[in-house]
Amino acid sequence: MFAFSPHAIAVADAAESVVTFTVPERLVGVRFALSGIVRRAVTGTDETLEATAEHWANEVCRGTQVEQAFLRRTDKGYRIELRGRNGEPLADRAVGLEFSHRAFRRTVRKTLQTNANGILELGPLTDIRRIAGSDHADFVWDIGEESPSWPAALTAAEGESLE
Repeated sequence: MFAFSPHAIAVADAAESVVTFTVPERLVGVRFALSGIVRRAVTGTDETLEATAEHWANEVCRGTQVEQAFLRRTDKGYRIELRGRNGEPLADRAVGLEFSHRAFRRTVRKTLQTNANGILELGPLTDIRRIAGSDHADFVWDIGEESPSWPAALTAAEGESLE
């Protein structure tokens, strides 16, 4: 985990504050912590506020896994990019996928092959809630509620039909 600790950051009321820092090669994580003292307008007392966040990167470097899958959203739908430890595209690789549809309990399993650029074009994936894979890089992505094509629940009185 990388830590960078400047003593103070100048902030302005009318502009964003930017802090630039260099991270080491093969960085796997950064932890950000921000604290400051603000004066409450109503009471006139000072209060210390704190916020922290972590960002993980290059997790493929932490273990024995040498391949990593990335889910991308494009104007044509979704795609998976399969890449090696150095970011190189992994062409012509079979990838086992499991798709969970919002209307069915049983999943659909398919094996697809990456193209010359290490890409699997999946299309819009209408009503797909989850994609999982395990042949190369283990992954699970929940994508379900971003743009559903029909409501999550349908309601009707007894005896009425739903179409």
